[in-house]
Amino acid sequence: MSRLSRTLTLPLRLATAVRRADSRGWPSLPRPALSVGNLALGGRCKTPLVAALTAHAIASGFRPAILLRGYPRVLRRAQPRVLTRLDPPRLPWTTVLSDGVSAAQSWTHALTCGDEAAWLAAVTGVPVGAHPDRVRSAAEVLRRHPEVDLLLLDDGLQTAVRTDVEIVLVDPLRDLGTSPAPGATREGDAGLPPGAWIVRLGPELQRTPGVLRDLAGRVLDPAQVGSVTVCAGVGDPASVAGLARDAGLSVIGQLPLRDHRAPTARQLAGRSGPFLITEKDAVGWAAGAGRQDCVVLGMGLTGAEAIWDRVFTLLGSQA
Repeated sequence: MSRLSRTLTLPLRLATAVRRADSRGWPSLPRPALSVGNLALGGRCKTPLVAALTAHAIASGFRPAILLRGYPRVLRRAQPRVLTRLDPPRLPWTTVLSDGVSAAQSWTHALTCGDEAAWLAAVTGVPVGAHPDRVRSAAEVLRRHPEVDLLLLDDGLQTAVRTDVEIVLVDPLRDLGTSPAPGATREGDAGLPPGAWIVRLGPELQRTPGVLRDLAGRVLDPAQVGSVTVCAGVGDPASVAGLARDAGLSVIGQLPLRDHRAPTARQLAGRSGPFLITEKDAVGWAAGAGRQDCVVLGMGLTGAEAIWDRVFTLLGSQA
């Protein structure tokens, strides 16, 4: 890690070290639990992997639920929110979800529960609990869905709870200090919890470009779309640009956005689309804003099935 990155993330790294030092007193969750986390400040494919592992868990006979922070919408002082899908899967940004009070399209629930919670509920069909306190969130999920028998934690590495299997996603070059331009991390690999399973992006898990659509859901031909400006509020927007090129698109620019954030009017001033976004962006801001100049790039994962096979074995060994 560069000196600047280390300085900027030092408070986070110290806080994590202090919390981890007292981990023996952490509470357990009421069901077997699988955590997917990372060392970096986002952009390591956690949420897509959680969605993929959830699908494999269902195929293996589990009745899973997902727990995540609900960042940046759900505050610790708030009550846990639980989203469930009401209709057959449609576009992730238009699928109807319920929070137990109202039913609305997923992009509406993203305003109160966060884009990742709404996206996961839409694409997986399982209950999704959103709250920084995973113990409280799990209790609320099980109160509403007592049939749940497996909990998956998205971004669980920095959560003070015990889990049965802990996966840590890393970019070998950027996270483990071998790149000339490493990314900022919340903790070093030396501070990983005992027994953590490191999954390396590239060798073990690969992103692949998916279907290209407009917000109305029409499938687009990359040759017809042509040049795009990447406008992705994700932790690693460069990876979205790379997927766009792999999909046959020409990337002519990139708007620097914070993770989970929409572009400002100033950023968009003087720019014309099409803007290339992710499904999470569509759920989080683009569909609600009614932007018709956005092109949504889906993403696939290669390697998730092999990861689930090992998870299944590890869960069985602890039963």
